[in-house]
Amino acid sequence: MRRLAVALFAALTVGTALPATDLLAATPEPAASGFVPVEPHLPAAAARSADGDMAAETASPGTTPQPSPQDPVTRALDRVERDLERARAETQILTESNQRLSELNAELRQELESLAVELQSVRVSGERRAWLYGGGLVIAGLLIGRLLAARRRSSAWS
Repeated sequence: MRRLAVALFAALTVGTALPATDLLAATPEPAASGFVPVEPHLPAAAARSADGDMAAETASPGTTPQPSPQDPVTRALDRVERDLERARAETQILTESNQRLSELNAELRQELESLAVELQSVRVSGERRAWLYGGGLVIAGLLIGRLLAARRRSSAWS
């Protein structure tokens, strides 16, 4: 995430064009969350070729002529425009991903709370069972002791 932010900041401030593969490679892909990166759909202005070719934009007669494709300011503006569109597409993708992960996080927190309550009830029932076994053993020991003591008195050995 930080690499993506630094790359976008550098692209917008310096005016260098970053290939889409560099921007997409900087985004993390969680394996188990089902996150599938989507290739952003860029508008026609951002879909120009990488060298800033503006051949599709020809001036019609009677209008002011467009700057030449070799003009460095035009190329820089085109690069900034493409980078801005990529950043917008990335922002939308990250926002949607963040929303899905937030929902998943809320579901997992609810499941964690229910499991914690269940664990507490199992611990309480385990403690009760241990007290019942212990009490049962004490009562069984007293009964067996009484039976053996009563048996000795009626014996012919005394």
